[in-house]
Amino acid sequence: MLKFMKSKRENNQIENGLGRDSEAMQRWLVNYLSRHLECDVATISHKKSFAEQGLDSLGTIQLLGDMEKWLDLELEPAMLYEYQSIELLVPYLMTQLDANPSQA
Repeated sequence: MLKFMKSKRENNQIENGLGRDSEAMQRWLVNYLSRHLECDVATISHKKSFAEQGLDSLGTIQLLGDMEKWLDLELEPAMLYEYQSIELLVPYLMTQLDANPSQA
């Protein structure tokens, strides 16, 4: 069973827009996947696709929605199929933040 509840601290960080550099994004994604896949953070790979790590289509949609809230950006759902790993996704998200500085 997947867990979809966030810690109070994570909600505060999302609401306050803290930690939007590439390292913070990597940490956020690793922690997110770890919680939702109920596994240790050490088992999350930056190189493996989200699907290879066990994230299903529902989890992918939820990840997209949570990233939109956290980054205050509108993201295309298809981008998670193009950027299928943390290693590929983070640089893309950084370009989106750079292209939308008023939202960053």
